[in-house]
This record gives sequence, structure tokens and C-alpha cells, in this order.
Amino acid sequence: MSEETAKEESARKRGQAGRGRGRGRGGRGGKEGGGSDEKEAYVPIPEDMFNTTQEGRITDTLKTRIGGSRFGFILIGQGKPETLPRIYFKYEDFSDDEFVPRRGYMVTFSVEKDDQGRFVAKNVSLTEDGKEKAAIREVQIKAQQDAQEAAGAEGGAAAEKKPKKARKPRAINDREVTLKLTAEGFEGEREVVAKLGESLGKLKHTCITAFESDKIQLNVFKGDTLLTKSILREMADGDAINLKEMAKEDAKEDAKEE
Repeated sequence: MSEETAKEESARKRGQAGRGRGRGRGGRGGKEGGGSDEKEAYVPIPEDMFNTTQEGRITDTLKTRIGGSRFGFILIGQGKPETLPRIYFKYEDFSDDEFVPRRGYMVTFSVEKDDQGRFVAKNVSLTEDGKEKAAIREVQIKAQQDAQEAAGAEGGAAAEKKPKKARKPRAINDREVTLKLTAEGFEGEREVVAKLGESLGKLKHTCITAFESDKIQLNVFKGDTLLTKSILREMADGDAINLKEMAKEDAKEDAKEE
């Protein structure tokens, strides 16, 4: 027995015992294709119903997870549910092509047996009452689907029309200052232009290049203070800076801060 057949057989037993809780179109226990909330005791189908035509109400419509086989159960006859037997049917035996079997629809059917001697409903079709109820229900479902599609289309159109917020350009300090530069171990003085919007690393490179040096261990100072962005922003044309190696003690403190 395949896994799909086994699960369908299990659902058949639960449904005939009045405990059908299948997952159909409406999910677990939903009105649309879900399992019934009724908890009736098992009522066997009388043998004298074999090869007869009966009327009943669809109580459950289910779908197997594997393979997607669809089937359901019909409560045979009229009266209190706990006193009536249930019978199994497959969607392929539902003869009304215009409608889908749904919970609550009244149907007629012939009581037959499968190759294992189990009762099954064949030639399942809607009664006049069932057709009226089905016609109303299908109109309601179609209206719900149209409303959902319209809401989705409006939401998509609104999303397309909504203008994107323009990003504000980041403010860049384009001020420049001309500084007097000296370097430890080099003669003379140079003038360098410091752009306040650029990094200190680039300024250091400019200063080292001004003395045609390749000593990357040199750093830029203002007096004895290592140059920082905040210090640079306060400087004006003609202010002095100098290149020199960082003292070992200062280097250790700087490493700790990092």
C-alpha cells in the first residue's frame, strides 16, 4: 500500500467514524473543504442499502498531501448526525461538472462497494436544493476572488505610483587651507594644500610626497600633537604642520586606544 493510499484509508476510517478533520481548501477544520467539527459515534452502513440510491449531505472534503487525491464523506439520510452513517466518495465520482463538491451540499448517490468490499458512493450528483446552494456559494466565492484580485492590483499600482524618496547628498566640506610644512630630517619648508573633505591618510601622503620621501612611518603633527580631523578643521592658511615619527610611548598609547 502506497503512503498516499494509506493516508486516504486512514482518513476514510476517521470520516466514517464521524471524526473527519481533513485539510481541504479552507485548512484544518475550515468551512470550505475542511473537516467537520461534529463528533458522532460510528454508525455502520446497513447491508440493505447496497445497490440503492440515497440522499445525504456532504460533511467533509479532503485532499491528500502526497499526490493530491481528493475525496470526501456524505452523511446518509436526514436526522440527527449521531444517528446517521457516513459513506466515502471520490471526486471522480461527482457527476456535476459545473460545481465543486463542498461541505453542506445535498447530493444523491448510489451505494456500492469497492473491490475490498467497502461501501462507497458512486454517481454522486447535487439535488435541486444542492444546486441552488452551490450556485449561490460559487457566486460568493467568485466575488471574493475578484475583490482580492482588485485589491492586489490597486496595491501594486499604488506602489508603482509612489515616488521614491530622493537621497539627500552627503554634505562634503570642500574648504581648502594652505599649510606650511616642515619635516624631521629634511631641510627647508614646503607649502601643501589640505582639503578638509579628504582623509588624513591622503594628507599624510601629500606631505611625504612633498619632500620626495618614502618614509611611511612619518606622521603629521601640529606642534607636538598628532593631527586629527577636528584640529585640521580649525586651521587656517599659513598655519604650520610638521612630519615626524611618533614617539614609542605615544605609539603604544595610540595602539591601546584603537
